This record gives sequence, C-alpha cells and structure tokens, in this order.
Amino acid sequence: MSHPLLNMPMILVNGQARSGTTVVTKAIGAHPEVVSNMRESSYINEVAGLFEFTLNRPDVIRELPGGLDSFKNAYRAATMNVLFPQRMFPPSERTKFSSTFSSLRSARADYLKEIFPELNMVIIIREGTEVVASRLVHEHIKHAGDFETHCVAWANTIEMLTWARQQPNFFLLRHEDLKTEARCRQAFADLQSEFGMSPSDAPADFVLQGLINSTSPTDDRKTGLAQRTQRWRSWTAQQREIFERVCASTMQQCGYEIPWQ
Repeated sequence: MSHPLLNMPMILVNGQARSGTTVVTKAIGAHPEVVSNMRESSYINEVAGLFEFTLNRPDVIRELPGGLDSFKNAYRAATMNVLFPQRMFPPSERTKFSSTFSSLRSARADYLKEIFPELNMVIIIREGTEVVASRLVHEHIKHAGDFETHCVAWANTIEMLTWARQQPNFFLLRHEDLKTEARCRQAFADLQSEFGMSPSDAPADFVLQGLINSTSPTDDRKTGLAQRTQRWRSWTAQQREIFERVCASTMQQCGYEIPWQ
C-alpha cells in the first residue's frame, strides 16, 4: 500500500541549532493541513547522500533493474515510511503536507530535491551572537567544540541561505519575527500564502504561547523570546574578536549588526 503522504509536498525546516528550528517545526505541525514528526531528521542527510552516490555512479545506475526513476520513487517511499510511520502519523482528511526539520547543507540539498521535487524549504535564521551564546550553554551542544567552533557553525548559515534563495519554494523566517504578536502572525500568514496552505492561526498561536525549546531544565524555560539578546555581554575581548573575524560577513549578509560595535 502506498504511503498516504507520499505524493504530498514536504515542508522542510532548516537552520542552525539554537536558531528556533524546533519551535518553528512544531508551529508548522500545528497547522491542520500538516502532518509533522516534530523532530530533527538527520536521516534526511543520509537519504540525500545515498542519492548523491547513486547519481554520480553511472555503473550503479545501470545496475538498477527499474532505472533511476524507479529507484528515486522507491527511495522516496522508503524515506516516508522511516520518517512518518503510518501507525504513528496517520493523516486526516485535511492533510496536504508532511513536515520535518534537518540541518541540511547545500551540497546535499540539491540531491534531496531530486527525490522530493515539490520540497518546500523554510529557513529560520537568528542573530549570530544569540545563537553562539545559546550554543555555549546548551547541555549537549556546548561540548561540540570551543568558542570558535560554535562561531563557525553559525557562520555556515549563509551557505544554505544562499542556496535556498535560488529555489522556487523557499521562505525565510527570522527569529526576531517570533518575538512580537503582530510580526509572528504576519510571518506565518506569509509562509502559508507562499506554500499554498489554508490560513490558520494555529502556528502563530503555538509560538505565542511560549512553548519553546528550553536550553536546560532551569534556563530559559517558557521565557519570552525577547529576553535572550544580551548574553554576549559576558564574552571576553578575545571571544568578541573571534566572533568578529568568523561571523562578521554572515552577520552583514543576513542583515544583522554586531551589537558592541
């Protein structure tokens, strides 16, 4: 039996860790026309990677009994069964979209679109000092590397954003748009219009309830999104110099100013 979500467009939320990917994914999942698995899908990267391998190996393609198109369709079906097991994510009569999120890089994104040609991409970006500061205190992410490593991770935002801006089904969502009711509601109204979704207040309502991804059991739980902009003030002069060196270009291209300059 064909997966019920197989031929529906997928909405993929993409962004760096601590940029708001979780809250945006859950907000989109609150829309009555969306079935979302509400979680990060690292498997998406593996799907794109395997297709990249296949597409660049003519000898492998020749060995596929049904050819490349058959492989693509089968792999798409397998991916949907992994990400959205039907027993866990049954669609309703109103369902028109599936949705998940992944920290995808542009090198893999092209191949993912080969498998999901109707892919809708939402990229959430957040001001760089806020992301780096949040990564530094996150229970798990803070161990990923030193201060510069976290700066590099955020600076890579521009790579995927540059790719996405060249795509037809793309929506840029800024973290600061989630901080006030008027901007939040307008942002999700624009997103729904861009992707052909029926108007719904549910996504913005979810965000405005303050149900956000907490940094730790005691830090930032259900606090306002507008309260997290000053943590860079505790950075040393050396850390600020590193941030400027690594992130200044991306800050400028994303329309942000370094707050201490």
